[in-house]
Amino acid sequence: MIYQLLLVALLFAFTPVQPSEKDPANPVAAPDILYRSDDLGLSWDLVSAGLPEDARVMHLEAQGNNLLIATENYGIFTGHTKATQWFPVGYMPFVSNERITGFYAEGQDLYASLYDRGFFKVTDIGNIWIPWMPMDSHLKDKTIRAVLQSKNKLFVGTDTGVFSTTDMGKTWKKVFDKGQVTSLVEQNGVLFGGTYRGLIRSRDQGATWEWVLEAGMVRTTAVLKDRIAVLGQFGEISTSRDAGQSWQRINKGLPQDDGVHDLVGVQGVLICSHRKGLYRSTDGGANWELVRKAPDKDQFLHMEVAEGTVYFFRTFGC
Repeated sequence: MIYQLLLVALLFAFTPVQPSEKDPANPVAAPDILYRSDDLGLSWDLVSAGLPEDARVMHLEAQGNNLLIATENYGIFTGHTKATQWFPVGYMPFVSNERITGFYAEGQDLYASLYDRGFFKVTDIGNIWIPWMPMDSHLKDKTIRAVLQSKNKLFVGTDTGVFSTTDMGKTWKKVFDKGQVTSLVEQNGVLFGGTYRGLIRSRDQGATWEWVLEAGMVRTTAVLKDRIAVLGQFGEISTSRDAGQSWQRINKGLPQDDGVHDLVGVQGVLICSHRKGLYRSTDGGANWELVRKAPDKDQFLHMEVAEGTVYFFRTFGC
């Protein structure tokens, strides 16, 4: 009963009040933080109204028409995927000052991780995001770096390997134990994991894993309908059309240095962020065109795809 009373009090205390469209707030210039492209990277619009000027966006996820933005220093913001205004989401006091190191939307489920502190399934009660279900009670490694939901299994990549659960975290099984795994994706039923020394693959729903690309650390992995693309440690991009059996380098047309920072794939188009700006390829990486010049060579651009729309926000350092 005490817990229920506390929850009701928190609902009133932390539920944000969103302005009515009929009575908009005084217009304020949007900070230069978040950009969106609705035409597969050809043009970009500033869409960061409502975010604090010094907000450091760390993660961006979509659930249906709702977009969720996790920041390093101001908690979580939400808005419609086609909106340009973001609103703060109330947060429980015991995590409000914690840095969210992972934010993952998997179907209708939402997960959050605090580095080396915990892994939670999150629910929405009256616009308050509450880590209501600890998922790591029996997980030996809490350094969550990647999450993937496939059929009835939930996989997490950690500093020591890959774990899976079929009962919402009550029990975990370690299915890969050869070191750090920082990304997990699925293409046509095949699972891939980016590791510190290359790419691993599972063709049996995560029961066993094999190396398919051993060429140094994998920064990120982009999935297209007919291929998978991997961004390596030194900016090299490789693609495979046969689920990792063979690979082809596709850096032709990009500046010859290690300036590639991120890579995404959307509707057959590859987009990469580089020190010099954003590059786009519509032919699988055979050719690249510069679509947006970088305003500052010391800043990197991180990209995310949500419901077919591409976003980028600034990060600093490697």
